[in-house]
Amino acid sequence: MATVKQIRDYINGFAPEDSAESYDNVGIILGSGQEEVTGILLCVDVTAERVAEAEAAGANLIISHHPLIFEGLKKINPQGSEKALCEAVKKGMAVIAAHTNADKMQGSMSELIAAELGAEKVGPLTEDGIGIIADIPRATLKRIKEKLSAFTGDGQIKTAGGQENVVSRLAVVSGSGGRDRALLESAIDGGADLYISGEFRHDLLLWAKGKIMLMEISHYGSEKSFSDIMFDRLKPCFGGKIIKSVTETSPYDKEM
Repeated sequence: MATVKQIRDYINGFAPEDSAESYDNVGIILGSGQEEVTGILLCVDVTAERVAEAEAAGANLIISHHPLIFEGLKKINPQGSEKALCEAVKKGMAVIAAHTNADKMQGSMSELIAAELGAEKVGPLTEDGIGIIADIPRATLKRIKEKLSAFTGDGQIKTAGGQENVVSRLAVVSGSGGRDRALLESAIDGGADLYISGEFRHDLLLWAKGKIMLMEISHYGSEKSFSDIMFDRLKPCFGGKIIKSVTETSPYDKEM
């Protein structure tokens, strides 16, 4: 049976931890690494609900996109924001995070979004591998919104740009890629008509509007495919049970 460290090392082969951004916290977040893996639960965020789901499925390893511990902890409140950590420790769970290293891997969430739109000539948006830039078959902003609404299950996608304007080249940065001006500048310099991300900083939204079309598909919506990608990647390595969370949804209430 594989150990947590062996699973971590396998992930390191296609999403190297040393490729993660300097501010990030990836790899084994909880556990010694020596635990034998009885099963794996895949999710975007580790919550107390995900810990309970893993336990019910007989899994003792959670692999998440967002790190369970991102910044330094000074206090731990079992009923507060650290509840998931406390529950994971109590249940003997190990946790691995693949965050900005997974954002840069081949076949990333950004690539999957672009592939849904028929992307061709796909390349990295930046030299260090953040995001992608690609040509797509000509489509209106309205049509792209419709396709990605179906893909993400989010009917509240936001856009900035004429709905009938045509897109033939786009940039995609999943997660919070609309909070970095340098990424938007790279998309504009690269000739993209449209920049797609999970969230935008308000001042950058104002700055970019008119220079490039913009589409916000929600942070969770842009990264929910993490579990699908990791399932396909891990299946050849781990012969045991791998479960994609079936209870995880967007943190926002679903609008009727």
